[in-house]
Amino acid sequence: MILVDSNILIQFSRGDHEAANWLRMSGRSNVLVISVITELELLVGSRDKRHQKEIRTFLSRFPVVDVTPEISRLASKLIEEYYLSHNLQVADSLIAATALDCGSALANINRKDFRFIDGLRLVDYP
Repeated sequence: MILVDSNILIQFSRGDHEAANWLRMSGRSNVLVISVITELELLVGSRDKRHQKEIRTFLSRFPVVDVTPEISRLASKLIEEYYLSHNLQVADSLIAATALDCGSALANINRKDFRFIDGLRLVDYP
């Protein structure tokens, strides 16, 4: 299972062929899931109701992992450990905690945002 972060999905929605190929190839041998945080990040980027509906339709391809109490606690620990040293942000802490809690790898374009988190497996993109 691979948790796909919003920046890959945003690139795909912009017609990026590299993102499309990566999603297609990765989806052949892995279950691709998203966090509810990623879902919210994409919906916040909608321009109008029509675009919001398009985003919702696109996201329906992916199972959504909700934030559980365990994920919340782990995200809090990650903030305590990495905010001051690496400026880990709230959304990224929840994304990382989701991947860690689910035992999944994380796919993200900006590896620098996550590479310092112990135990987090990052997937090469592209």
